[in-house]
Amino acid sequence: AHTGPGVPNWLDPAGHTEGMMHFRAVWCSSAPQASAEVVAVAELRSHLPGDHPVATPADRAEASSERRRLAQQRFSR
Repeated sequence: AHTGPGVPNWLDPAGHTEGMMHFRAVWCSSAPQASAEVVAVAELRSHLPGDHPVATPADRAEASSERRRLAQQRFSR
């Protein structure tokens, strides 16, 4: 979603309309099966557990700032 849905760990598409996701499973006895479902942002909460945390725009801005700071720290040595 190009608009934050108010949940932690939402992936910001940064203006892109297409993308790719990748995951890996390590030390599994069998290959996990990935699944995905496209839902409207307005309906997202009904697809999540009732106790799923909320992320305010301020929370997202703080997390983004911290990720940026840590990335700069890693790559500016």
